[in-house]
Amino acid sequence: MTKFGVVYGIDVDNKGDIYVADTWNNRIQIYDVSAGTWSAMGGVEGSEVGQFDWPEGIEVDSYGNIYVADTDNNRIQKYDIGTSTWSAIGSEGEGLGQFKNPTKVRVDSSGNIYVLERGNHRVQKLTPLPSYLVNYAAQENGFIQGDTTQSIFHGHDSTSVVAVGNSGYAFLEWSDGSIDNPRVDIGVTGDISVSAGFTSTKTITNPNTNVLRREIQNGSITSDGDNPANGENYIFNINYTFQVGNASVVIPAETTATKTDGGAFNLTTWVTIDQTDETKDNLANSLAAIKVGVPNINLTFSQPITITVPVSSSYEGKTLDIYTQQEGSSDWTKETTCLVINSNCTFQTNHATIFGVVDNPQVQTNNSVPVFYYIPDHNCYSSRPQSISDLFQVDASSSKVKIFFTPQNDTSDYFISFSSKNKNAEEHGEKVTLLREGVQSHTIYNLKPNTTYYVKVRGQNGCMPGGWSTIMKFKTAPKNSKKIIKYYKYLKMFKLSKWVIQ
Repeated sequence: MTKFGVVYGIDVDNKGDIYVADTWNNRIQIYDVSAGTWSAMGGVEGSEVGQFDWPEGIEVDSYGNIYVADTDNNRIQKYDIGTSTWSAIGSEGEGLGQFKNPTKVRVDSSGNIYVLERGNHRVQKLTPLPSYLVNYAAQENGFIQGDTTQSIFHGHDSTSVVAVGNSGYAFLEWSDGSIDNPRVDIGVTGDISVSAGFTSTKTITNPNTNVLRREIQNGSITSDGDNPANGENYIFNINYTFQVGNASVVIPAETTATKTDGGAFNLTTWVTIDQTDETKDNLANSLAAIKVGVPNINLTFSQPITITVPVSSSYEGKTLDIYTQQEGSSDWTKETTCLVINSNCTFQTNHATIFGVVDNPQVQTNNSVPVFYYIPDHNCYSSRPQSISDLFQVDASSSKVKIFFTPQNDTSDYFISFSSKNKNAEEHGEKVTLLREGVQSHTIYNLKPNTTYYVKVRGQNGCMPGGWSTIMKFKTAPKNSKKIIKYYKYLKMFKLSKWVIQ
């Protein structure tokens, strides 16, 4: 017979299963009606996620998620039935979202959460903010690379997609007028449904001066010079794709190319796509290179041009850096990033130069932050980790952060990247060895107080990196503060909502 200590809370789900807050034993017991068996969660007194200290209240919502008033830990814990993981919210205090001895928790049909606090003599209500549907579609003569239907939490960013034209067609614009391609919608606050339009394009393979003179003579390109080689401006009256091998430069119709420095504007100085090893030899960790002409005449474009560079399939789904160099200079400058889709790195720019594609998780030492140097091994024969960790919780204090994520079943080595610059930067990193089962956690030290950071994690099998988790954004607590701020990926009602006192 199942035994209990002191019992304070009980609830029944839609199937008739019974959930008991076995308070004295610091655990939750569940009776499965169909099987006629008992099971338990917890049972060890503690403050880690999934542990309890005198749990008094329990609630099961209509989806089967479990909410526990973890009374002496001054928090609410939720068990997500979809991910089979516990997460926690709250800390001891009197402010909104803080608790003193919460004893009861209830969830209504709209997802609102009500918490009764014995210590603060009040009820707090948490109202969830919505998530939104983002849909990307292709009109005739093209398709979308990437996740075409996305559910995005309020204020979060969508993931990158690329509109690709069929043979003989090029991307024109999105139905909302945007010409960003790749496209990422930043800070989504409502449903988005857009479609990509395409227009016919002329593809020129291995472009040269004679071919381009012909395009000027037939009126497809207009020059303001007295001959095709010395104009200041060239107007592309139709869409052009200049292609060498699997690399390409797409210039949309009605784009003006302008020379801003002296020197002859010879078309061969910028339409030649050069994928030699020269750039790879001079730029550390370079995977590929493309030269859009001779950049020393400072050629700019009135609309973004789209450049595609092929890379190894082992980088599928990875964000790579794009560096630029003016010809004649040895200095490289990071310009943008690209997300590898179908073994292609696609990005946009408004100028001609030499572009290097770099896998660059090399990180620098800053304020004694632990670092890890990863140099890609192009002769690596290790298998790529197939699973991807789910980073779902961040606990931030003023100088450190503890992250929680699901394990990978095909590696025990993980690489954790974090940055205060932007979500795609790989400014700092740590390599750690953890387990292959159970929720994994790791603490990052020596962070700056009151600073916004971005963190992500991936598996690492020898020399071969795996795919990145989703990126979580967090802000450390103010200097000298003892507060721990908790951020959650899935508990949108906690992270993205507003507490009010009833």
